[in-house]
Amino acid sequence: PPLYVAMWMKNTLVALDMLFVNADGCVIKVRHDAQPQSLDTISADGRVALVVELKGGVATALGIGVGDRVRRPQAGWPGSDRACQRSP
Repeated sequence: PPLYVAMWMKNTLVALDMLFVNADGCVIKVRHDAQPQSLDTISADGRVALVVELKGGVATALGIGVGDRVRRPQAGWPGSDRACQRSP
């Protein structure tokens, strides 16, 4: 089930982009280039079903942003085709 999550970068040696994804598969927040070994808390502003971690800079390079959809076809996820809200 979707949860409120908080993460940090302790013991992580490379910068990461984090995609926070809700139960409908919609990206609700992107944290770009989270700093390695930082103890700062990184969280979404709502419940998430999935956090996708990418090498820092990949989200920008691929144009991934709030309102994009993450799909896992092999898992049949997400089960909803509800439209995602894009950021203005």
